[in-house]
Amino acid sequence: MNDSQEYYHSCGDNCKDETNLTYASDNISLRNCFNFLAFILCCSLSFGVCDPFSEVLTSKNRTLFTPAPWCFYIWILIYVSQGIFALFQLFPQFRTAAIVYDGVKFWYLPVCLFQLGWLFTILGNKFYLSFVMAIMLEIVLLCLIRSQYNFYPQYTVLQYLLFCLPFEIHFGWNTGLGLLNLNIIMINEGESIAVQLIISYLSLIILITMAISCMFILDRPNYSIPLVLSWITIGIVDELRDEDDTEKDVFGMNTVIGIRKTAIRITIAIWVLIVIRFFASQLAKRKTNEQYISEYVISLH
Repeated sequence: MNDSQEYYHSCGDNCKDETNLTYASDNISLRNCFNFLAFILCCSLSFGVCDPFSEVLTSKNRTLFTPAPWCFYIWILIYVSQGIFALFQLFPQFRTAAIVYDGVKFWYLPVCLFQLGWLFTILGNKFYLSFVMAIMLEIVLLCLIRSQYNFYPQYTVLQYLLFCLPFEIHFGWNTGLGLLNLNIIMINEGESIAVQLIISYLSLIILITMAISCMFILDRPNYSIPLVLSWITIGIVDELRDEDDTEKDVFGMNTVIGIRKTAIRITIAIWVLIVIRFFASQLAKRKTNEQYISEYVISLH
């Protein structure tokens, strides 16, 4: 089955519903196989080596941008959700869905490869190389998400939860992880306190900028990525709350309090913007529906 093959609607040839778009053949394709094997490879190698976050969270690599250890448990959600994706995309009712076949395409294989690349380079204390791996992972995740974005509204809520949400969560978390990697580089290069502080504030600014972009720049708002970004800022706030924190000894109490207050403000701002954007989106949909109904009634006359 090739990319030029015609789509058909799963509800029948005469169906006018534009959702659940699938291919005419329901055979397992190479894309389905590559997706499943890529997850098995990434998962087995990830859990077969030492915990990379033991290196990230060591005192010598602690930064003002380092979130609390519990924040890293989001990896459980990422691996479980991607495992569900890898399994369900093999099922007959999903394997040829457009959101999988031409949404994910072959992007999931490089996602897994760059994830493993980041894992092994961070374990080897090759922080510059791990930062490059994080950037490459961010790019391929963005390409995957963008590819799926173009298929709206040709997928259901269930398909979104199974095949889109796992990668949006991963993208949001990898954004924070890449910025953390950059902050670690500053420490290992022996940069001045002032430079490290600038990079920390810049990292927080990037988080809020990306959250705003996801909600207001795109034609359709994305809420899952901003929520993950707020998860990171909450972790930073909690980590800097400790009275016996290493960061207070290095940067000083006032500096640490300043970063913590900034992270709190950004967290609140993200939540407020999510609520505002959600209600604005619902209001816009309501007005569109009312306009459509009015035009339809007028056309009847």
